[in-house]
Amino acid sequence: MNAVNGNNYTCECPEGFSGVHCEVAFCEVEPCVHGRCDVDAIPPVCACAPGWSGRACDTERDECEGEAACLHGGRCVPRRRPPLCDCPPEWRGARCEEDVDECAERRVSCGPGRCRNLPGGYTCECPEGYCGDECALPDPCNATGAGAGAHGPCRNGARCEQRCGARVDYECLCLEGWTDKNCTSAAAPVAAGGGSNATHVALGVGGALAALLLAGGALAALAAQARRKRATRGTYSPSGQEYCNPRAEMITHALKPPPEERLI
Repeated sequence: MNAVNGNNYTCECPEGFSGVHCEVAFCEVEPCVHGRCDVDAIPPVCACAPGWSGRACDTERDECEGEAACLHGGRCVPRRRPPLCDCPPEWRGARCEEDVDECAERRVSCGPGRCRNLPGGYTCECPEGYCGDECALPDPCNATGAGAGAHGPCRNGARCEQRCGARVDYECLCLEGWTDKNCTSAAAPVAAGGGSNATHVALGVGGALAALLLAGGALAALAAQARRKRATRGTYSPSGQEYCNPRAEMITHALKPPPEERLI
């Protein structure tokens, strides 16, 4: 017997429900602080307002995290409803997800060139004779460009490539044997084997010095040995004589005449 309701049974309610027959959603008893009770969900939940989370929608959420984060370098300003993204000039939208077409909105000028939109920017396609970010500079590599020589600035068969940005600049791609900005100076000759003559001369001198040092060491050793031999020449050594000439002593004893007989 159930002491509470007098029935002879007790209902064990699933998550989110309560009551004698599990007919009451939890959020009808515990109200959602910043949201509404969704009784149609299984189990029932609190559908929180933007910026809030938790079982009862009582926890403030950082709206600059997760899906709300700003894209393409945008800066999220929290505690807004909805959150606000401060976008760079090339992007816009709630999360800076929309590209700005600078060419269509005439935000830039390409002078005599043509503007082409890019994701997060644009580029100016310049006609012949012009270069630079806005096609406002003369192309230094073009013979018809203002300030260019009859064959451009590069010499001796070099190829010129413009490097204009905010100012006029270029690069000469020199042929083998030439160097400097305009390829007008002869490069140092390269010897067979890949190194320069100076490198090979240095290696040759180093090898010769090493050979001289080795020869000098050998001569010094020979001179020391000769001095030791001269120092011992003419010195009598009995033990040495006995060792070197044992037969000479034996012959001397063998040839010694017997003592003379004396007549009485």
